[in-house]
Amino acid sequence: MAAVLSGAPGIPTRKNSGTSETQVSIQWTAPADNGGDPLDDYKVFWDAGDGGSYVLLGSSSNQLEYTVAATSGKLYKF
Repeated sequence: MAAVLSGAPGIPTRKNSGTSETQVSIQWTAPADNGGDPLDDYKVFWDAGDGGSYVLLGSSSNQLEYTVAATSGKLYKF
């Protein structure tokens, strides 16, 4: 049987609650199509606030949000 890929999750947005000058919380929606199997892990990538290439920040086991330490005044992309 061939593997069926899931759709993409929703674009991450900043979650207002729990966000401060030293941390950023993001949230997203699950893909509309899971490929036939429940999703149990999301990989979170960011540019570390330096405008460089995206690197793996961590994973969010079956959660639709992630919180990371941040520096005030930097622009982060996830």
